[in-house]
Amino acid sequence: MGDTLDIHWKCFSLEQNHSTKGEDVKLWNHPEIDSRSFKALQAAKCAQMQGSDLFETFHMLLFEAFHREPKDTTSDTVLEEIACKANLDVGRFMQDLRSEQSRQLVGQDHCEGKDKYQLFGVPTMIIGESRPFFLKLGKLPASTEEQVAFFEELQDIITKYPYLLEIKKT
Repeated sequence: MGDTLDIHWKCFSLEQNHSTKGEDVKLWNHPEIDSRSFKALQAAKCAQMQGSDLFETFHMLLFEAFHREPKDTTSDTVLEEIACKANLDVGRFMQDLRSEQSRQLVGQDHCEGKDKYQLFGVPTMIIGESRPFFLKLGKLPASTEEQVAFFEELQDIITKYPYLLEIKKT
């Protein structure tokens, strides 16, 4: 869709959202708590700090490593390899990955999603001033043309019919 689509990626921790450790225990304040995905969220924030184009490349490589290969995205070595493939400044990336700031940025995104938008799952999208909506696909449409058509129709439905709350196929 070229320059007509402006995407603002945010982090939302499903592990935090479904945690049984209590409301006061936040993953971003407790690096000692084992997590399956928090470090990947943190790594995404570190890549974002280096610019949107580099982030987009890193984000896709991270997604593929986690969902398709699969690789251990809790591993600094794996994240460093992905950062290298994405042409990030790897030294800066690894320094940011060890920083408290990157952990807190994930926490800020999560809290915004939870408090402002009542998010519960991923992926959740917000188009314009529409209410957030959760989207689950079995697979992506095969062609770029079909992907664009699907997104445009989805955008049309979400923005034209604000009273639509849920559609769920069985």
